Amino acid sequence: MTDVSPNADLSRRLEILEDRVSQLVERCPTLAADAAPERKNSSPVEGGPRAVTAAILSSTDLDFLGTRLSALAHPVRLRLVLACLEHASKTSELKALSGMGTTGQIYHHLRQLVHAGWLSSSHRGQYEVSSAAVDALAALLSALTEVTDLNRSG
Repeated sequence: MTDVSPNADLSRRLEILEDRVSQLVERCPTLAADAAPERKNSSPVEGGPRAVTAAILSSTDLDFLGTRLSALAHPVRLRLVLACLEHASKTSELKALSGMGTTGQIYHHLRQLVHAGWLSSSHRGQYEVSSAAVDALAALLSALTEVTDLNRSG
């Protein structure tokens, strides 16, 4: 019998994230100490978030990472991702939404998002956000909105 509780999906996603952290620690063993929670009466881990960030950037294809990030750096593309997350998945549905631009512009933005891996395109002009992309988007957008909120309040 399959677990259909709301927590089942959350547990699966947590397992995926834990696997990803383990893979990162395997690629850069000095991060193992950073991955462990800090204990009382112990000195902070040298490097901390800076070391993690540097390790991620140094072990990543920066051209591809730049492509993935720049694909999200346009309001229309963010609206397209949102529309695909909410309901719209066909090109005709996306074109009907306001503020998306011309048909040519929509196809240009969709190509950028597909090329960067944020959307996948199945047959007949249908687009979707994969669960892996949803997880990455959730983490990225949560971090970016947190930093934005801190900068606004500070």
